Amino acid sequence: MATSMCKLCSCKLSPLQLFLRRHARLNVSVSNALFSSGPSPDDEEVLLKPKRPVIEDEDIIEKLRDVSRLRGNLYKRQHNLQPEIRSAYQRELRYRRRNYGKFGDETGFDPRKCWQTRWELREEIKLEKEWEPTLDNMMKNIQRRKQGDEAKMAKRVETITKNMEKMDGWIKEYHQREEKRAEEVRQRELKKKKLLDDAMAFFGYKVDPRDEKFKEMLEAKAKEEKRLAKQKKKETQTAKLMARIQAEAQKKDS
Repeated sequence: MATSMCKLCSCKLSPLQLFLRRHARLNVSVSNALFSSGPSPDDEEVLLKPKRPVIEDEDIIEKLRDVSRLRGNLYKRQHNLQPEIRSAYQRELRYRRRNYGKFGDETGFDPRKCWQTRWELREEIKLEKEWEPTLDNMMKNIQRRKQGDEAKMAKRVETITKNMEKMDGWIKEYHQREEKRAEEVRQRELKKKKLLDDAMAFFGYKVDPRDEKFKEMLEAKAKEEKRLAKQKKKETQTAKLMARIQAEAQKKDS
């Protein structure tokens, strides 16, 4: 009976009411969204309330805008700001002078200290004398270098002139050397040809100069020539000796 009554009641409900009944957890929120005429005053206050506080401090705003994440003097160097004095070299006079030249009176540095001291002037004068000669010395060095170059050129011209005077003799000597070299080559060719002819006459056929028989013949011929040269030298010495003996005998007879 109860089941039938539930079915009758459910038949009278609209599909939307059935949906809301089945989803009880979303019933309140969905019904407010569908059937409410507008937000309540509390809801309006919540909606109008900003989620984040308004920042009015310019330093904080600039810090938030900075995306470089640079710190300290690195940030100031990047944005051309006066750095903070933190290290020893920043306290040196040279650094503070340069810093004053860049940022001026903001550094709080006494501009009178930007002038060189007596010791610095003495050191600079010493360096200038050592590494930066005066105009007079520079002119003297240029004149000395010019005179040296002129002397070298004059010596070179003199050498070329003398060589040109000897040019005809050198050309003649060159041609003589070439003729002598050509004559030596011709004599070697004749000697080689004569040796080949002698080998052909000795063996009865044409012999290759690379053949062992030809080499043996050359060795035998060299020995024979050496023997003949020795014999000829001996005969010459003997003839000279005999001529001297005859000359001495004639002196004695006279």
